[in-house]
Amino acid sequence: GKASWLCKAQGGDRSTCTNDLSLEDTNIASSVLQTKNLQSTYLNIGIMSSSTLMPTDKPTPAAAIGNLPIPSVSSLPPAMQYQTSDDAHGNKTVILGIEGSANKIGVGVLQYDPATGTYETLSNPRKTFISPAGMGFLPRETAWHHQNHVVALVRAALTEAFPEESQPQRHLSGIAFTKGPGMGGPLRSCAVAARTLSLMWDVPLVGVNHCVGHIEMGRVACHSPNPVV
Repeated sequence: GKASWLCKAQGGDRSTCTNDLSLEDTNIASSVLQTKNLQSTYLNIGIMSSSTLMPTDKPTPAAAIGNLPIPSVSSLPPAMQYQTSDDAHGNKTVILGIEGSANKIGVGVLQYDPATGTYETLSNPRKTFISPAGMGFLPRETAWHHQNHVVALVRAALTEAFPEESQPQRHLSGIAFTKGPGMGGPLRSCAVAARTLSLMWDVPLVGVNHCVGHIEMGRVACHSPNPVV
């Protein structure tokens, strides 16, 4: 039933699932299920697309990673083996990532081309929660913010990465999300969304350490051989 399916989206299985799901988790997963029908109106609700902030990134050499070579599909455990695009985009690895560890939620689509050894950021829309004047951003309100915007951001990211595509998700090799460290409520909201998409589109789910993500971003994007955070 619906409850056991949503429990599976949270990482459980039928034998351990119960109907005791929180209303919050049910709302997140139900919202994500509407992604296919969501119209691309993200600019009208204040979401910033990557193209509105900076020119499209050019392919960047991934050789700077050095000590973390891109693994071959056959070397990965069965549950982690991903597909590569065999259409007009060639034999490339395409990952959709969801980051929401604090007051900003962003969805990026990254493409790795093994033929040239380069990666390219295809899209990176994001939305920031602005707390009332004189207050910091609290976990509960920040989580609500992320839940309200994650579906539109996923749609915006895919539309920007693959314009004119009716089913852009078919190009994805996997879904990545921030596991932590970060704020519990916002992290959980994004994790449930990522797990739901992984199940719905039948692609692997990859958890990413927040700190390692910062370090590797500096290594790849800035070509720094030994970045510090």
